Amino acid sequence: DIWGYVAPDGTEYAILGTRTSTKIYSLVDPTAPVLVESIPGPASAWRDMKDWNDHIYVTTDQDGTTEGLVIIDMTLAPATVTATKWQPFIDFTDANNDNITGQLETCHNIYIDENGIAYLAGCGGIGRGGVIMLDLNQDPKNPVVLGIENEDYAHDAYVRGDTLYASEINTPGHLSIYDVSDKTNPIRLATEETSFSFCHNTWISDDGNYAFTTDELANAFVDSYDISDMNDIKRLD
Repeated sequence: DIWGYVAPDGTEYAILGTRTSTKIYSLVDPTAPVLVESIPGPASAWRDMKDWNDHIYVTTDQDGTTEGLVIIDMTLAPATVTATKWQPFIDFTDANNDNITGQLETCHNIYIDENGIAYLAGCGGIGRGGVIMLDLNQDPKNPVVLGIENEDYAHDAYVRGDTLYASEINTPGHLSIYDVSDKTNPIRLATEETSFSFCHNTWISDDGNYAFTTDELANAFVDSYDISDMNDIKRLD
């Protein structure tokens, strides 16, 4: 994946996930990007990254990878860029009294909302691979686990306000929508199977009334859904 980060001084950076590293480029001159740092990692086809409070958070997903959550400190960039690995053993009991445990080694995706809450999707070996919710505000290098949505494997996660949109790709693949106002007790509000039953990712319209999904299969569609009534979701096209 790729991401953009803007430093406090206005400098723009491009963050690139490559097969064997996370690369950070300064775009002071956008026509001539300058490589500031290359942070090596185990070979993987999947790296995803988002930023919060002058830190970049990177997930890696591949059998055998054990990076956990890579946290890149940009506070002194471009002179100094450092990276640490957050690899806790997660031991969490959810609202259903289910104990969810496992070493954080690999996750497929990350999203960070407007409040500095990170959502790790598809973390291997931790419950069903749903969405782990982290508070990044207390200590940027030592997140706090707030809760875990443990209904189904999530390939991707998008959040706005207190609503989580999880792309649960496993057959039959579907979009699930959760109320996460109480992070310790996510509540599934609706589930909708997508047209090719292999939901890869989801985004919603600015007014929150429409969801757009893709299925990760050849010749599949971009689906649009009216989600204004969670009890009666309608595929529009």
